[in-house]
Amino acid sequence: MADDYSPTPPPQRRIASIKKFIRKRLPHWAVLIRWHRNTLGAFPNIVNPVTFNDKVLHRNLFDRRALLTQLPTRPPFVPM
Repeated sequence: MADDYSPTPPPQRRIASIKKFIRKRLPHWAVLIRWHRNTLGAFPNIVNPVTFNDKVLHRNLFDRRALLTQLPTRPPFVPM
């Protein structure tokens, strides 16, 4: 009977709260790399970016020029 013992898994809420706790404390770069891996299925090549996604991630992590934050992503909408 002692061999049939299996510990009961912790409740799903507890696991979710632990994951949330860890996720909040990850640095920004780790979150971006994790997102890239989960979304695209491969780790990004940050040292020598080749694909467009790698280049965008590289710029997001390393290029911190003030000009890039001031430029809009698209021109403002002007009704005719």
